[in-house]
Amino acid sequence: MKSNRLTDCFNGEVISSSADLDRLIDFYIDSLDSEKLWRILLAFGNYDYCFTKIIDYFIKIKSVYYLMEAIYVLNDRLNICNLYYKVKELDDDKFFKDFVDEVKFYLVVSDDDSLEKVLERYQ
Repeated sequence: MKSNRLTDCFNGEVISSSADLDRLIDFYIDSLDSEKLWRILLAFGNYDYCFTKIIDYFIKIKSVYYLMEAIYVLNDRLNICNLYYKVKELDDDKFFKDFVDEVKFYLVVSDDDSLEKVLERYQ
């Protein structure tokens, strides 16, 4: 059985360029594999790659869990303020509320006013 080169790359072979990583990300987005995308963030989160496709995918599938994992992994390299407004634009009250509750926990704030003040610093 012929193996998939993209899968092989993630299973131990070196990803030598951002184009390789983009192909791998596209493959797992097309496969609807959130777990593998999260693992890519874990494996490559400290490298100078753009992970917007993964973040946008997690927003599209409305996964608070994976968005928060991305925030924890990418930390200062992810603009939480921009992410907050992207989620808000979806106009899904439950998803937004769940996301905001988790962001408050992450940023150690207890109310919406405090959250707004903290988010201003990320702009």
